[in-house]
Amino acid sequence: MKFARIIFWLSVIIQFCLGLLMILRPNIMQRLIYAPEPTILIQTIGSVGITMGLLALLTLQKPKNIELWQVSSTVLAVFNLGLGIFLGIAAKEGLISWLGVVVHLPIAIGFILVALQLQRNENYT
Repeated sequence: MKFARIIFWLSVIIQFCLGLLMILRPNIMQRLIYAPEPTILIQTIGSVGITMGLLALLTLQKPKNIELWQVSSTVLAVFNLGLGIFLGIAAKEGLISWLGVVVHLPIAIGFILVALQLQRNENYT
């Protein structure tokens, strides 16, 4: 469970910081990923990222509730995996850089590892 918490915390911190950066400084994010998108789109995606980060923080407040951990890890994994795939398609088309894929796919893998670790621990208890 300790490994799962460390991965979960790291993923949450990255998710939350990226969301804040996208909301407060969308022009920095535009330059990082070479995105011509309007800043309102970047800010909207950032607010969704912060919402996902808050879901994770609520999960961390209830460390004994394994079902909540599994659900939020799965939701966060699906969100980041979908976003990583979407950004990968956009990067392949040359619309943006590969930075979003490099960031979101490892976060998704982290949340998947957490969910699998929790499932394995639940099967042994």
